[in-house]
Amino acid sequence: MCDSEEEYEPERKRGKANKDLQCKEKEKLARQKGKEFVSCKGLLVEAKTTGPDCNCRKKCMGNFSVEEKGSIIDNIYNGRPKNEKDTFLMGLIERYDVARHRPLTKNSKQNLSSFKYFAIKGTSRVEVCRNAYISLHAISSKVVQRLTKLVATNQSPVDMRGKSQNRGNTLDAHIVIKIDDHISSFPKKESHYSSLPVTYLDSSLTVSKMHGLFIKKHPDLKGVIKYEYYLKHFNDNYGYRFGRPQVDVCSTCEDLNTKIKSSTLNDVAKRAAVAELLVHKRRAKKFYSKMENVKNICKERNDVMAIAFDFMQNMPLPFIPVQEMFYLRKLWYYVFNIHDIGRGTSIFYTYTEGEALRGPNEVCSCLLDFINQISEEVKILYVFSDACAGQNRNHTLTRLLATLTMNGRFSVIHQFYPIRGHSFLPCDRTFSVIKRQVRRLDRIYSPNQYDDIIRNARKLNPPYEVKRLLNNQVLNFKGWWPQYFKKTCKDIENKNLTFNISKYRQLVFTQKMKGCVEASEYIDGLHHGTFRLKKQDYVELPTTAAYTGKLGINIKKIQDISKVTHYIPDEYKSFYEDILKYPTSNTADSDKDE
Repeated sequence: MCDSEEEYEPERKRGKANKDLQCKEKEKLARQKGKEFVSCKGLLVEAKTTGPDCNCRKKCMGNFSVEEKGSIIDNIYNGRPKNEKDTFLMGLIERYDVARHRPLTKNSKQNLSSFKYFAIKGTSRVEVCRNAYISLHAISSKVVQRLTKLVATNQSPVDMRGKSQNRGNTLDAHIVIKIDDHISSFPKKESHYSSLPVTYLDSSLTVSKMHGLFIKKHPDLKGVIKYEYYLKHFNDNYGYRFGRPQVDVCSTCEDLNTKIKSSTLNDVAKRAAVAELLVHKRRAKKFYSKMENVKNICKERNDVMAIAFDFMQNMPLPFIPVQEMFYLRKLWYYVFNIHDIGRGTSIFYTYTEGEALRGPNEVCSCLLDFINQISEEVKILYVFSDACAGQNRNHTLTRLLATLTMNGRFSVIHQFYPIRGHSFLPCDRTFSVIKRQVRRLDRIYSPNQYDDIIRNARKLNPPYEVKRLLNNQVLNFKGWWPQYFKKTCKDIENKNLTFNISKYRQLVFTQKMKGCVEASEYIDGLHHGTFRLKKQDYVELPTTAAYTGKLGINIKKIQDISKVTHYIPDEYKSFYEDILKYPTSNTADSDKDE
C-alpha cells in the first residue's frame, strides 16, 4: 500500500488511463486509512475522528486521553482491508448468555445474548459502554449490530461489496460461443524454443482487426459486441500473442538487472550481481570483437575468409490483402543467408515448404555449395552463427567442418557461437533491408517474386545473389556422419571430460590434428579440451539426397491454399497447382519451423 493517495498510480500496459478506476482506487485507499477525500460523485467525506461523549454513568470516554483516542483511530484505520478491520473489532466484543429474562409481551422477542465492549488503552483492554465503543472507533451503530450478530453466531466477516449477482446486462450464451468460435478460427502457431508452450497468432493481426472481422461476419451484433468487450473477453480467456516469440532476449541480463534494482537484497548481494553482469557482458562482447578483428584480417589477406549464416523469418505465400487470409494457413517461403564478412557480399538460398525443411541437412548443403564456389586460395575459414541447436549447433555441422580440414580443403577452421540474447549477426542487417522492400508491396504470389525482391533489395554493387535450392540438392548429412565419426568422445588428456557441444562457444578444427576438435567454453578462453571425433583417417562427403521426393504438407494447409487459388493471377496459378499435388500429412506441422 502507498503512504498517501497521491502516490498511487494504477499499473497499466498501454492505452488511455482509466480515470474512473483511478478515482475508485484512491477513494478505497483513503477510506481504509480514514482520511478526508472527495468521492467519485464529488461529495466530501470527512476524516475519521473520535465521536461525541458517551454520557454514561461510568464516564467511559473520560478514561482516555486525546493521544490515546488518536492512537485507537490510527490503529483501526491503518490501511488494512475491511475483513481484517472487522475481525479486529470483533475481538473487542465478548458475548454472554442472558442471566435474567424479562416477561415476554405479545410483540417482543426473547434475547439470548448480551455483549461487553472493550477498547485498547496502552497495552491493556478497558471495558467501555456501547456508545463509547462506537465513538472511540468511529463506527456506526449498524456496524456494531452486524458485528455482534457475527460474534453470536461464531462466524467470520466476509466483505460482500462489489459482489452483486445482478446479471441484467449479461450476454446470451450463444453470443459468447460465437466470439469463442471466431477467435478459435484463426490459425495458431506454438513456440518450440521457449520452456513453456506459447501460442501465437499471425503477426499482422491485432485484436482491433479481429473485432472488425467478427462484426463483418456477424453484422447483426454490430451494436451489441463492442471492441472493449471483445478485447476483455480475449484477454481474460485466451493467452494468445501476436507475431514471433522474442528468443533473443538475454535472460541472464534480465535476471541480474532485476537483482541490482531489488529493494530486498543487501549491498553485498548487489555488488556481486554487478560484478557478474560485468563479466557476462564482457564475454558476450568477445563474439563481436572477434568478428570485427577477423573482418580486418580478411581485408588484408586473401587466404582468410569469414562467413556468417542464418535463416530469415519465414515469409508467407500468397501475400495478399484479403481478410479471408487471416483465417487460412499460408505456405512458407524459406530464406537461408550466407554473408561474407570481409567482402560484404551475401548469397541467399531460397526454397518453399514441401521442398525441404530447415534443419542441419539444409544448412550443410548450402554451406558446402558456397565453399565449392570460393577460391582455392582460401585456407583459413572463420564461421559465425547463432546457437540454434536444430540448425547450427549440432553434431552434423561439426562433423562437416572436421571433414573439410581432414580432406585438406582448409588448414584451419574457427567456429564461434554467441551467448544467447547477444547474437546479432551481419545477416540480420541484410534481412532488415529485404523486409523494408517487402513492406512496400501489397501482393506477392510466387517464390520468383520474392527472389526478385531479394536480388534488387541492395542498391549498391554487388547486388545480392539468389540461388534456388532444389529438393534433390539437399544431401543426407544427418545419415552420413555416424559412419565416419563418433557421437561421444573423451578429452585426449582428461578422460573425465566428455565432448558436449552445447557447453562450448569456440571450436577449432586443424589439418594437423585430423578429425579432432579443440573446444573452449568461452571465446579465447584459457581452458580448452581436445576431442578425437573421427573413426578413420579418410572421410568421403555425402552424395545421396536427403529426400526421395517432395515432403508432406499439412493437409489443413493444402485445403486452405486451395480456397484462395481464385485470387491468384493466371501466370502464377501453375505454381499452386503443383503445390496441391504435393503429399499431404496429418502430423507434419510446418508452422513450427518458423
